[in-house]
Amino acid sequence: MSETNISLHPVNLPATPPEEYEKFNKIYSALWLLLSRPIPAFTPATASDRGDPGMVSYDSNYLYICIDTNTWRRISHVAF
Repeated sequence: MSETNISLHPVNLPATPPEEYEKFNKIYSALWLLLSRPIPAFTPATASDRGDPGMVSYDSNYLYICIDTNTWRRISHVAF
């Protein structure tokens, strides 16, 4: 199984209201936790394929996220 390491780097935030900063910080922190570990190139064959909560995978069309034991969701990704 191949793995891909993705790195996120800190950013300087513009002066924004505290509630906007808090929302951004939560989203950024969640993405950092998700993407700071290796992502296996395994792709589930079905929505009920084997998997543990928090597992993330990808292929050329979808990002897959295991939301519960053997329960996957997929998100289409396209160039923009």
